[in-house]
Amino acid sequence: MSYETFLEISKNRRSIRKFTDVPVSRVDIEKIVYAGMMAPSGFNSQPWEVVIVDENKLRNKVTDLLLKGIGKSSRGFTNAPVYIFVYGDERVRKYGPATKIEDDAWWEFTLNSSLNCAFMSMQLAASSLGLGSMWVSAFRTPEVDQPVREFLNIPSHLKVYEMLAIGHPGMEGGKKKLRELSDVIHFNGADNYRNADDIEKWF
Repeated sequence: MSYETFLEISKNRRSIRKFTDVPVSRVDIEKIVYAGMMAPSGFNSQPWEVVIVDENKLRNKVTDLLLKGIGKSSRGFTNAPVYIFVYGDERVRKYGPATKIEDDAWWEFTLNSSLNCAFMSMQLAASSLGLGSMWVSAFRTPEVDQPVREFLNIPSHLKVYEMLAIGHPGMEGGKKKLRELSDVIHFNGADNYRNADDIEKWF
């Protein structure tokens, strides 16, 4: 694959907050998850467990549980035909480097970094298939995680990470606002880092 092709896929990955009612095939769902499995993970632990909700009755119930817990967060995901829940298996921790497994900060970073790599790969895979996605970060709050966990029978050793809503886009993703490459990249400790005023202007 060329860099240009990869860049086009990355550019097309936009947060979609409106989906059509066209179903997503399980073949495409499996392709998305398989791409996530290709991601790097700490000590090749592959801690991810991915729960798919694509049956309307179950998805509607999960949607109700989500809406009760997210408050005023964006609700554009609610008409997506597929919810992808990503969890991390905490039992893999004991197989990590002997000098690190007792270090809670190391473990937290390792698990979350591994899951984030898989999550991002799944978003890019969805983009490559012409599908839209929305990262539903409110899902990880206890007010949402606990009732969904009970409803879907998620075991306690699986730590909640995030939810990805997937579907055929019902809107055009807006153009992404980007910082200039020359402002971001720093060769050999250059001194062109942005200051507080630059950050304030950006926002």
